[in-house]
Amino acid sequence: ILYAMENKQPVIISTATLALQRQLVARDLPRIADALATVLKRKPTFAVAKGRHHYICKQKLNSTPTLPKDDDDDQAALFASPTTKLGREAKRVRTWAHTTDTGDREDLEPAPDLKVWRALSVLGTECIGASKCPFGGECFTESARAAAETADVVITNHALLVIHALEGVPLLPDHCAVIVDEGHELAEIGRAHV
Repeated sequence: ILYAMENKQPVIISTATLALQRQLVARDLPRIADALATVLKRKPTFAVAKGRHHYICKQKLNSTPTLPKDDDDDQAALFASPTTKLGREAKRVRTWAHTTDTGDREDLEPAPDLKVWRALSVLGTECIGASKCPFGGECFTESARAAAETADVVITNHALLVIHALEGVPLLPDHCAVIVDEGHELAEIGRAHV
């Protein structure tokens, strides 16, 4: 945190698991930020950088959802009917999506059905981009990335770090240092994503 503040750029902390990311963001960093606030004369900030598929897509939310191509046509009707289990789940996720500040799947309890979530989120390769999207100014992913730009510490995962570093896709803000936690997992995750 001190190094980030001295260099006026965030430090990236990369982890192998979402569980460790959650621990850092929900427990460890808030305690550290509170403890350092009086010493530093301001409370240190932190943010999370995740892939687009972790956030609800407002473009998909405001259009007719489609199931993944491997599902049959009969299942598409489930989204139109709140009387089916999948239909009720789609309604629950949609209702939550209109009230959430983050759009982050981890903030929805209980965790959403993956078929419903896939129908209402996008992969990075599917996104048309904030400048072309009618909901680009309200995009949850873009908001999270903007928060990461101004944070002292950015928590991410090894996959996003590898894609950022090796594929030349700017998924993380400019930064002054990277801390790789659970480093023994980095090589395997890197090979899987390159």
